[in-house]
Amino acid sequence: MPARIRAASAALSEGSHERTLTLHLPDLGSAKRNAELDTLLQEFTRRLIAIMREK
Repeated sequence: MPARIRAASAALSEGSHERTLTLHLPDLGSAKRNAELDTLLQEFTRRLIAIMREK
């Protein structure tokens, strides 16, 4: 069964809206590897949002 993570931004500025995106990922066969991938994707999302806010 694919792993599922919610990728959402951290606290947004007041009056902003937030949305949730669910990703269906393969199970990498190890809780540690799955957690590492989840962390990587969450950090990528936070950084991408920061870049997009700068523009």
